[in-house]
Amino acid sequence: MIVMSGVTVGALNLNNQVGVYITLILPIAVSCIYFDKKLTLFATGVQIIITIVTNYPRITTNPFYSDDPIGNYIAVTAGQFIETFILAVIFIWIAKRTRNILNKLTNSEKQSLVYINQLQDIMNRSKNASETLSTSVKQLLQAIEQTTISNENINHNADYASIGCEQNLRYIENANTTVTNISVALESISTKTQTLSEISQDTSAATEENEKIINQAISYMEEIELSTKQNKNIINSLSLRSEEIGRIMEIITGITEQTNLLALNAAIESARAGEHGKGFAVVAGEIKQLAEKSSTAAKDISNLISQIREDTTKSVNSIDQSSVTIKSGIDLVKNVGRSFEKLKKLQETSNQEIQEITKSSNQTSKYGREISEIISNTKSITSKSLNQIQSIASDTSVQSTVMQEILSSFNVIDHTADDLLNLSKSVSL
Repeated sequence: MIVMSGVTVGALNLNNQVGVYITLILPIAVSCIYFDKKLTLFATGVQIIITIVTNYPRITTNPFYSDDPIGNYIAVTAGQFIETFILAVIFIWIAKRTRNILNKLTNSEKQSLVYINQLQDIMNRSKNASETLSTSVKQLLQAIEQTTISNENINHNADYASIGCEQNLRYIENANTTVTNISVALESISTKTQTLSEISQDTSAATEENEKIINQAISYMEEIELSTKQNKNIINSLSLRSEEIGRIMEIITGITEQTNLLALNAAIESARAGEHGKGFAVVAGEIKQLAEKSSTAAKDISNLISQIREDTTKSVNSIDQSSVTIKSGIDLVKNVGRSFEKLKKLQETSNQEIQEITKSSNQTSKYGREISEIISNTKSITSKSLNQIQSIASDTSVQSTVMQEILSSFNVIDHTADDLLNLSKSVSL
């Protein structure tokens, strides 16, 4: 930039019509901007060289210096050299002075920057501390609010618990009365159960006696069934004999018919014999009468046998029906016997259960007395708990009041922390 300004000044210096003497200091003035002594000396040298080079054509071609161009050139150049040297000294002094001032300003600025950095660090720390304090205060406020809410809830819960304890106390008193009544009822049940156990034992003995009677009845019914079967067999044998007699009577009837036929033939033959056959005819007549009587007797016997067969059949049917009835009776008696056996087993089971119930009733009565004692103790403990809960409710109420005061104090601290934080932010900005 200095060389370019020097070249520009030199170019202008070549023109006689342009007055550029004042512009000769332009390179030096430009170098002075940088406040550098060496740069100012370099600009002075450049300016002197340009002045020496450009003054020669400017002066030698100028009619004003035509009488002695070389002398004028030397004189003008020497004057400009002196001026340039003086200006260089002045500008170097100005640059040095300005440089010292700038150095002092720079040092002061650096020191100020250090102070500013320290202050900025303090502000940052103060800001961080303010933010931390603000955050902590807000968190503490939230914790206090939560604690206050919790205390209020505890207070409400303590009130509810107090009411619940009072209700439980009433319930326990009612339960104590109820358990006492239950204990009395259980003792009565135990006594009645003992009586029922004795009755059950008597019933079991009667059931065993009835079972013996049923077994005897079954034995008698089985003997009757056996006798009925024997009678049936006898009647069946009699029926078979009647059938045999019937067949014999059929033979006799056949013989009688043959006898009648022979008597008829004898009568016919005696009629043919005439007088000689009269005696034979009488015999034939007697034989016929005997045959007719035999036939009549055979018919009567046959009718009687038929009647006996019918009666035998009816007897067999009746015996069969009796056998069925007897068998049904035996089955019924056996079923009754089995029912009595089941009843006996049930009675035994019932007796065992009653004995167990008696034991359980006695044990339950004992438990009832123990429960009554437990309820009495629970009543005492509940009364103490009620007093403690009421005391807790009172303490919680006081604590809630204290927490409200602490909350108010921390609200003030929170506002102070916010103000400090805002101040730190404004100082940082």
